[in-house]
Amino acid sequence: MNRPAPDSYHHGNLRDALVQAALEALERDGPAALSLRNLARAVGVSPTAVYRHFANKDDLMATIATEGFEGLSAEMQRRLGSEPDADALRRLMILGEGYSGYAMSHPAHYRLMFGRRMVDKDDYPALARAAAHSYGMLEQAVAGAVDAGQLPDVPVALLSTMAWSLVHGLSTLHNDGMLTDKQLPRGEALGETFTRMLALSLRHFAPGKE
Repeated sequence: MNRPAPDSYHHGNLRDALVQAALEALERDGPAALSLRNLARAVGVSPTAVYRHFANKDDLMATIATEGFEGLSAEMQRRLGSEPDADALRRLMILGEGYSGYAMSHPAHYRLMFGRRMVDKDDYPALARAAAHSYGMLEQAVAGAVDAGQLPDVPVALLSTMAWSLVHGLSTLHNDGMLTDKQLPRGEALGETFTRMLALSLRHFAPGKE
């Protein structure tokens, strides 16, 4: 395969090429093996060209993680928009389906968003905002379901953490190849099934329920 000559990318294309190469490297080797020099070699440019876009490895990872959280929020919002008449509990289920669906279809992004080798969000305001926005969507949906009497009247933070723990853990187990039981649903149906089970289980404890 012929590589472009060093620094031959048109302005605006190199950054995207580096991010794509980084995602491929993350999926293949994990964050610890990520190197800006190796990325430069992979896309056929000089290391100097890479540093024009990313000051260091953390800068690159923060960029990828930010894009991941933005993509996660966009996917959840897209699904909410497809069911505008959904009640409060259904909206919460839709968010869970969107979350797990995005995580399972973007494993490299997802590993970096929540992996052990994550940059300090305090150093990257855009990343902190993107992460807070996606989690805020969950908290708002939980609060709406509590207000509607469809979830038990317990602290929103507790219910939100419970819901997030399920979809996050499920997505991580799926991406790590740990869910091998053939009786389990496959693909997107996995997240849909477990999200529905959680929501309906919690609804059982809502006020007025047996």
